[in-house]
Amino acid sequence: MDNAKICIREMKDGEQKEIKQLGRRSFPLFEALFVSTPEKAMVAECGGRIIGSILYKPFHAKNKSAVYIDEAFVAPGSRGTGTGKRLYQETFEHLRAQGHEVMTALVKDDNVGSWKLFLDNGFKRAGPREVIRQIGIAGLIWQCIKTPWLFAAGMDFYMAAQKEAAGAKRPGPPQLLLFLLANLLLQAPLWGACLYKSPETLGQIFGAYTALLLLFIGCRYAGGAFRRERWRFRLNNGGSLLILLLSFFGCPFFMNANWYPERYEKTEEFRRKMAVPELIKWVVFLLLPLLAFAGGGFFTAAAKFACTTLVHMSIPFYPFEALGAGRVYRYSRKIWLLLFAVTLLELCLVFNFAN
Repeated sequence: MDNAKICIREMKDGEQKEIKQLGRRSFPLFEALFVSTPEKAMVAECGGRIIGSILYKPFHAKNKSAVYIDEAFVAPGSRGTGTGKRLYQETFEHLRAQGHEVMTALVKDDNVGSWKLFLDNGFKRAGPREVIRQIGIAGLIWQCIKTPWLFAAGMDFYMAAQKEAAGAKRPGPPQLLLFLLANLLLQAPLWGACLYKSPETLGQIFGAYTALLLLFIGCRYAGGAFRRERWRFRLNNGGSLLILLLSFFGCPFFMNANWYPERYEKTEEFRRKMAVPELIKWVVFLLLPLLAFAGGGFFTAAAKFACTTLVHMSIPFYPFEALGAGRVYRYSRKIWLLLFAVTLLELCLVFNFAN
Protein backbone atom coordinates (compact mmCIF):
# COMPACT_ATOMS: atom_id res chain seq x y z
CA MET A 1 0.00 0.00 0.00
CA ASP A 2 1.36 3.43 -1.00
CA ASN A 3 1.35 5.52 2.18
CA ALA A 4 1.27 8.72 0.12
CA LYS A 5 -2.18 7.78 -1.21
CA ILE A 6 -3.66 7.62 2.28
CA CYS A 7 -5.81 10.58 3.24
CA ILE A 8 -6.52 11.47 6.88
CA ARG A 9 -9.70 13.49 7.23
CA GLU A 10 -12.80 14.15 9.31
CA MET A 11 -15.67 11.67 9.07
CA LYS A 12 -18.39 12.65 6.63
CA ASP A 13 -22.08 12.36 7.38
CA GLY A 14 -23.35 8.94 6.31
CA GLU A 15 -20.09 7.10 7.07
CA GLN A 16 -21.01 6.23 10.66
CA LYS A 17 -22.28 2.74 9.85
CA GLU A 18 -19.24 1.85 7.74
CA ILE A 19 -16.86 3.00 10.48
CA LYS A 20 -18.73 1.04 13.15
CA GLN A 21 -18.63 -2.14 11.05
CA LEU A 22 -14.91 -1.69 10.37
CA GLY A 23 -14.28 -1.20 14.08
CA ARG A 24 -16.09 -4.40 14.98
CA ARG A 25 -14.04 -6.33 12.43
CA SER A 26 -10.84 -4.83 13.82
CA PHE A 27 -11.27 -5.89 17.45
CA PRO A 28 -11.41 -9.42 18.87
CA LEU A 29 -14.59 -11.05 20.15
CA PHE A 30 -15.91 -9.31 23.26
CA GLU A 31 -14.13 -5.98 22.66
CA ALA A 32 -15.87 -5.58 19.30
CA LEU A 33 -19.21 -5.23 21.12
CA PHE A 34 -18.05 -1.95 22.66
CA VAL A 35 -17.50 -0.22 19.31
CA SER A 36 -20.32 2.30 19.10
CA THR A 37 -21.72 4.44 16.31
CA PRO A 38 -19.38 7.45 16.13
CA GLU A 39 -20.54 11.02 16.67
CA LYS A 40 -17.11 12.46 15.90
CA ALA A 41 -14.29 10.65 14.12
CA MET A 42 -11.20 10.97 11.99
CA VAL A 43 -10.68 8.39 9.24
CA ALA A 44 -7.84 7.04 7.13
CA GLU A 45 -8.99 6.64 3.54
CA CYS A 46 -7.20 4.96 0.65
CA GLY A 47 -8.65 4.56 -2.85
CA GLY A 48 -12.07 5.69 -1.65
CA ARG A 49 -12.16 3.03 1.09
CA ILE A 50 -11.95 3.68 4.84
CA ILE A 51 -9.11 1.60 6.32
CA GLY A 52 -8.89 3.06 9.82
CA SER A 53 -10.53 5.46 12.23
CA ILE A 54 -10.22 7.25 15.56
CA LEU A 55 -13.49 7.95 17.36
CA TYR A 56 -13.50 10.78 19.88
CA LYS A 57 -15.83 12.62 22.25
CA PRO A 58 -15.36 16.37 22.95
CA PHE A 59 -16.07 17.82 26.40
CA HIS A 60 -15.32 20.93 28.45
CA ALA A 61 -13.90 21.10 31.98
CA LYS A 62 -11.95 23.68 33.99
CA ASN A 63 -12.37 26.20 31.15
CA LYS A 64 -10.57 23.85 28.79
CA SER A 65 -11.73 22.18 25.62
CA ALA A 66 -10.85 18.49 25.73
CA VAL A 67 -11.50 15.19 23.93
CA TYR A 68 -11.63 11.57 24.97
CA ILE A 69 -10.23 9.12 22.40
CA ASP A 70 -12.97 6.51 22.44
CA GLU A 71 -11.69 3.96 19.92
CA ALA A 72 -8.73 3.78 17.54
CA PHE A 73 -8.29 1.03 14.96
CA VAL A 74 -6.83 0.10 11.58
CA ALA A 75 -8.34 -2.57 9.34
CA PRO A 76 -6.48 -5.91 9.72
CA GLY A 77 -5.33 -5.90 6.10
CA SER A 78 -3.83 -2.41 6.42
CA ARG A 79 -1.73 -2.93 9.53
CA GLY A 80 2.02 -2.64 9.26
CA THR A 81 1.79 -0.13 6.41
CA GLY A 82 2.30 3.05 8.44
CA THR A 83 -1.41 3.82 8.37
CA GLY A 84 -1.74 3.77 12.15
CA LYS A 85 1.22 6.11 12.66
CA ARG A 86 -0.19 8.68 10.24
CA LEU A 87 -3.74 8.31 11.56
CA TYR A 88 -2.69 8.93 15.17
CA GLN A 89 -0.27 11.75 14.40
CA GLU A 90 -2.52 13.71 12.05
CA THR A 91 -5.61 13.15 14.22
CA PHE A 92 -3.91 14.57 17.30
CA GLU A 93 -2.48 17.48 15.31
CA HIS A 94 -5.96 18.20 13.95
CA LEU A 95 -7.56 18.06 17.40
CA ARG A 96 -4.93 20.41 18.84
CA ALA A 97 -5.44 22.79 15.92
CA GLN A 98 -9.17 22.79 16.74
CA GLY A 99 -8.32 24.17 20.18
CA HIS A 100 -8.57 20.99 22.26
CA GLU A 101 -6.03 21.49 25.04
CA VAL A 102 -6.36 18.08 26.71
CA MET A 103 -6.77 14.59 25.26
CA THR A 104 -7.41 11.40 27.22
CA ALA A 105 -7.55 7.69 26.34
CA LEU A 106 -7.65 4.16 27.75
CA VAL A 107 -5.30 1.46 26.43
CA LYS A 108 -4.84 -2.23 27.33
CA ASP A 109 -1.67 -2.97 29.27
CA ASP A 110 0.09 -5.11 26.61
CA ASN A 111 -1.30 -3.32 23.55
CA VAL A 112 2.07 -1.86 22.60
CA GLY A 113 0.91 -1.17 19.04
CA SER A 114 -1.53 1.36 20.45
CA TRP A 115 0.09 2.82 23.56
CA LYS A 116 3.41 3.43 21.81
CA LEU A 117 1.62 5.62 19.27
CA PHE A 118 0.03 7.54 22.14
CA LEU A 119 3.42 8.01 23.84
CA ASP A 120 4.98 9.14 20.55
CA ASN A 121 2.32 11.86 20.31
CA GLY A 122 2.78 13.41 23.73
CA PHE A 123 0.51 11.23 25.88
CA LYS A 124 1.59 10.01 29.32
CA ARG A 125 0.08 7.55 31.77
CA ALA A 126 -1.94 9.48 34.33
CA GLY A 127 -3.93 8.91 37.48
CA PRO A 128 -6.81 10.78 39.14
CA ARG A 129 -4.50 13.35 40.74
CA GLU A 130 -3.07 14.45 37.38
CA VAL A 131 -6.54 14.50 35.81
CA ILE A 132 -7.72 16.89 38.54
CA ARG A 133 -4.62 19.06 38.03
CA GLN A 134 -5.41 19.40 34.33
CA ILE A 135 -9.19 19.46 34.03
CA GLY A 136 -10.45 19.67 37.61
CA ILE A 137 -12.87 17.54 39.59
CA ALA A 138 -15.59 18.06 36.97
CA GLY A 139 -13.27 16.63 34.33
CA LEU A 140 -12.51 13.64 36.53
CA ILE A 141 -16.22 13.01 37.08
CA TRP A 142 -16.83 13.24 33.31
CA GLN A 143 -14.13 10.62 32.70
CA CYS A 144 -15.67 8.32 35.32
CA ILE A 145 -19.21 8.64 33.96
CA LYS A 146 -18.70 8.93 30.21
CA THR A 147 -15.80 6.50 29.72
CA PRO A 148 -15.25 2.86 30.83
CA TRP A 149 -12.29 3.85 33.05
CA LEU A 150 -13.87 2.54 36.26
CA PHE A 151 -14.72 -0.82 34.63
CA ALA A 152 -11.73 -1.23 32.32
CA ALA A 153 -9.69 -3.79 34.28
CA GLY A 154 -6.18 -4.30 32.93
CA MET A 155 -6.16 -0.94 31.15
CA ASP A 156 -4.17 2.25 31.72
CA PHE A 157 -5.37 5.84 31.53
CA TYR A 158 -3.38 8.18 29.25
CA MET A 159 -3.51 11.95 28.93
CA ALA A 160 -1.88 14.65 26.80
CA ALA A 161 -2.01 18.36 27.65
CA GLN A 162 -0.69 21.31 25.67
CA LYS A 163 0.17 23.12 28.90
CA GLU A 164 1.46 21.37 31.97
CA ALA A 165 -0.49 22.11 35.13
CA ALA A 166 1.17 24.61 37.45
CA GLY A 167 3.06 23.29 40.42
CA ALA A 168 5.70 20.64 40.83
CA LYS A 169 4.67 17.07 40.29
CA ARG A 170 5.21 14.95 43.35
CA PRO A 171 6.11 11.31 42.89
CA GLY A 172 3.29 8.95 43.72
CA PRO A 173 3.55 6.02 46.14
CA PRO A 174 5.55 2.95 45.04
CA GLN A 175 3.56 0.89 42.57
CA LEU A 176 3.73 -2.30 44.67
CA LEU A 177 2.37 -0.48 47.73
CA LEU A 178 -0.31 1.12 45.56
CA PHE A 179 -1.31 -2.32 44.23
CA LEU A 180 -1.71 -3.74 47.74
CA LEU A 181 -3.55 -0.73 49.19
CA ALA A 182 -5.89 -0.35 46.20
CA ASN A 183 -7.01 -3.97 46.31
CA LEU A 184 -7.40 -4.08 50.09
CA LEU A 185 -9.42 -0.85 50.16
CA LEU A 186 -11.64 -1.89 47.26
CA GLN A 187 -12.64 -4.99 49.20
CA ALA A 188 -14.23 -2.78 51.88
CA PRO A 189 -17.76 -4.20 51.25
CA LEU A 190 -16.40 -7.69 51.86
CA TRP A 191 -14.70 -6.65 55.13
CA GLY A 192 -17.88 -4.86 56.19
CA ALA A 193 -20.03 -7.92 55.51
CA CYS A 194 -17.67 -10.11 57.52
CA LEU A 195 -17.66 -7.65 60.40
CA TYR A 196 -21.47 -7.59 60.43
CA LYS A 197 -22.13 -11.33 60.04
CA SER A 198 -19.21 -12.99 61.82
CA PRO A 199 -16.59 -10.61 63.27
CA GLU A 200 -14.50 -13.52 64.48
CA THR A 201 -13.74 -14.58 60.91
CA LEU A 202 -12.66 -11.14 59.67
CA GLY A 203 -9.02 -11.65 60.59
CA GLN A 204 -8.87 -15.02 58.87
CA ILE A 205 -10.54 -13.77 55.68
CA PHE A 206 -8.48 -10.56 55.57
CA GLY A 207 -5.30 -12.56 56.11
CA ALA A 208 -6.20 -15.08 53.40
CA TYR A 209 -6.97 -12.35 50.86
CA THR A 210 -3.74 -10.45 51.65
CA ALA A 211 -1.73 -13.65 51.36
CA LEU A 212 -3.21 -14.34 47.92
CA LEU A 213 -2.40 -10.80 46.78
CA LEU A 214 1.23 -11.25 47.80
CA LEU A 215 1.36 -14.69 46.24
CA PHE A 216 -0.21 -13.41 43.02
CA ILE A 217 2.45 -10.76 42.56
CA GLY A 218 5.26 -12.83 44.08
CA CYS A 219 4.81 -15.62 41.52
CA ARG A 220 5.04 -13.09 38.70
CA TYR A 221 8.24 -11.72 40.20
CA ALA A 222 9.76 -15.17 40.71
CA GLY A 223 8.94 -16.14 37.15
CA GLY A 224 10.79 -13.14 35.76
CA ALA A 225 13.65 -12.98 38.25
CA PHE A 226 16.12 -14.60 35.85
CA ARG A 227 15.47 -12.28 32.94
CA ARG A 228 18.47 -10.30 31.82
CA GLU A 229 16.34 -7.32 30.82
CA ARG A 230 15.00 -4.92 33.42
CA TRP A 231 11.20 -4.86 33.41
CA ARG A 232 9.22 -2.25 35.32
CA PHE A 233 6.43 -2.99 37.76
CA ARG A 234 3.22 -1.04 37.13
CA LEU A 235 -0.34 -0.98 38.42
CA ASN A 236 -3.09 -0.73 35.78
CA ASN A 237 -5.38 2.00 37.06
CA GLY A 238 -8.56 0.91 35.27
CA GLY A 239 -11.37 -1.16 36.76
CA SER A 240 -11.62 0.13 40.35
CA LEU A 241 -15.43 0.30 40.40
CA LEU A 242 -15.68 -3.21 38.93
CA ILE A 243 -13.56 -4.60 41.78
CA LEU A 244 -15.63 -2.66 44.33
CA LEU A 245 -18.94 -3.96 42.95
CA LEU A 246 -17.72 -7.56 42.82
CA SER A 247 -16.60 -7.34 46.43
CA PHE A 248 -20.26 -6.87 47.43
CA PHE A 249 -20.75 -10.49 46.32
CA GLY A 250 -17.61 -11.75 48.06
CA CYS A 251 -15.96 -12.20 44.68
CA PRO A 252 -12.30 -11.03 44.68
CA PHE A 253 -11.11 -9.61 41.40
CA PHE A 254 -7.70 -7.95 41.53
CA MET A 255 -6.79 -4.62 40.03
CA ASN A 256 -3.99 -5.84 37.82
CA ALA A 257 -0.30 -5.08 38.28
CA ASN A 258 2.57 -6.69 36.43
CA TRP A 259 6.12 -6.33 35.19
CA TYR A 260 6.30 -4.71 31.76
CA PRO A 261 9.25 -4.64 29.35
CA GLU A 262 10.76 -1.46 27.98
CA ARG A 263 10.58 -2.95 24.49
CA TYR A 264 8.19 -5.54 23.06
CA GLU A 265 9.28 -8.04 20.41
CA LYS A 266 7.33 -10.18 17.95
CA THR A 267 9.26 -13.39 18.59
CA GLU A 268 8.48 -16.78 20.08
CA GLU A 269 11.21 -16.32 22.69
CA PHE A 270 9.72 -13.03 23.85
CA ARG A 271 6.22 -14.52 24.13
CA ARG A 272 7.76 -17.27 26.26
CA LYS A 273 9.34 -14.68 28.58
CA MET A 274 5.98 -13.00 28.93
CA ALA A 275 4.19 -16.29 29.65
CA VAL A 276 6.56 -18.01 32.11
CA PRO A 277 5.63 -15.90 35.19
CA GLU A 278 1.94 -16.43 34.42
CA LEU A 279 2.44 -20.18 34.06
CA ILE A 280 4.20 -20.34 37.43
CA LYS A 281 1.40 -18.32 39.03
CA TRP A 282 -1.26 -20.52 37.47
CA VAL A 283 0.36 -23.74 38.67
CA VAL A 284 0.80 -22.36 42.20
CA PHE A 285 -2.83 -21.24 42.34
CA LEU A 286 -3.91 -24.69 41.16
CA LEU A 287 -2.48 -26.06 44.40
CA LEU A 288 -4.30 -23.59 46.65
CA PRO A 289 -7.86 -25.04 46.39
CA LEU A 290 -6.47 -28.16 48.04
CA LEU A 291 -6.27 -26.09 51.23
CA ALA A 292 -10.02 -26.65 51.54
CA PHE A 293 -9.25 -30.23 52.59
CA ALA A 294 -7.06 -28.96 55.44
CA GLY A 295 -9.96 -27.31 57.26
CA GLY A 296 -9.75 -24.18 59.39
CA GLY A 297 -11.06 -20.70 58.68
CA PHE A 298 -7.89 -19.27 57.12
CA PHE A 299 -7.32 -22.23 54.80
CA THR A 300 -10.97 -22.43 53.79
CA ALA A 301 -11.05 -18.72 52.95
CA ALA A 302 -7.79 -18.98 51.01
CA ALA A 303 -9.14 -21.95 49.05
CA LYS A 304 -12.36 -20.08 48.15
CA PHE A 305 -10.49 -16.97 47.05
CA ALA A 306 -8.11 -19.11 45.03
CA CYS A 307 -10.98 -20.84 43.23
CA THR A 308 -12.52 -17.50 42.26
CA THR A 309 -9.17 -16.12 41.13
CA LEU A 310 -8.47 -19.25 39.07
CA VAL A 311 -11.69 -18.70 37.15
CA HIS A 312 -10.77 -15.09 36.41
CA MET A 313 -7.17 -15.74 35.41
CA SER A 314 -8.06 -18.66 33.16
CA ILE A 315 -9.99 -16.48 30.68
CA PRO A 316 -7.73 -15.12 27.90
CA PHE A 317 -10.12 -12.38 26.76
CA TYR A 318 -10.86 -8.86 27.94
CA PRO A 319 -11.45 -7.89 30.71
CA PHE A 320 -9.79 -10.93 32.32
CA GLU A 321 -6.75 -11.45 30.05
CA ALA A 322 -4.45 -9.10 31.98
CA LEU A 323 -4.62 -11.44 35.00
CA GLY A 324 -2.42 -13.91 33.13
CA ALA A 325 -4.27 -16.06 30.63
CA GLY A 326 -3.77 -13.54 27.82
CA ARG A 327 0.01 -13.93 27.86
CA VAL A 328 -0.23 -17.71 28.16
CA TYR A 329 -2.75 -17.91 25.31
CA ARG A 330 -0.58 -15.79 23.01
CA TYR A 331 2.41 -18.00 23.75
CA SER A 332 0.77 -21.42 23.37
CA ARG A 333 -2.91 -22.20 22.98
CA LYS A 334 -2.20 -25.87 23.72
CA ILE A 335 -0.65 -25.06 27.10
CA TRP A 336 -3.52 -22.70 27.89
CA LEU A 337 -6.08 -25.37 26.96
CA LEU A 338 -4.33 -27.97 29.13
CA LEU A 339 -4.22 -25.69 32.17
CA PHE A 340 -7.80 -24.56 31.56
CA ALA A 341 -8.98 -28.19 31.50
CA VAL A 342 -7.06 -29.01 34.69
CA THR A 343 -8.54 -25.92 36.34
CA LEU A 344 -12.10 -26.93 35.47
CA LEU A 345 -11.53 -30.46 36.70
CA GLU A 346 -10.09 -29.29 39.99
CA LEU A 347 -12.84 -26.75 40.58
CA CYS A 348 -15.46 -29.46 40.01
CA LEU A 349 -13.75 -31.73 42.54
CA VAL A 350 -13.45 -28.99 45.14
CA PHE A 351 -17.08 -27.98 44.62
CA ASN A 352 -18.27 -31.57 45.07
CA PHE A 353 -16.17 -31.90 48.24
CA ALA A 354 -17.59 -28.64 49.65
CA ASN A 355 -21.14 -29.92 49.09
